[in-house]
Amino acid sequence: ILSVSLLDIATINKAAWTLYPNPSNQLVTLTWNESTSASVAVTNYMGQEIMRKNVTNATATTFDFAAYANGNYFIIVTDAEGNSQAQPVTIIK
Repeated sequence: ILSVSLLDIATINKAAWTLYPNPSNQLVTLTWNESTSASVAVTNYMGQEIMRKNVTNATATTFDFAAYANGNYFIIVTDAEGNSQAQPVTIIK
């Protein structure tokens, strides 16, 4: 049984973020609608972590995919409370 309260939804939406450009040829930027502290991981489609950044009181961070092959990756943002959100990104060089 899954139970979701309005408090849960408010917590998840509080740290809304945007990823662009997608697809990208090298640089991918994440922006938040407010200053955020979070851990941001990048994984390939096999689930292997290839990059990680800890962001502290920031509204943006950028990842450089120059050393990585074309393909599909996941950006996973985990906030200080442990809430995680993932979004796919495609790299085409």
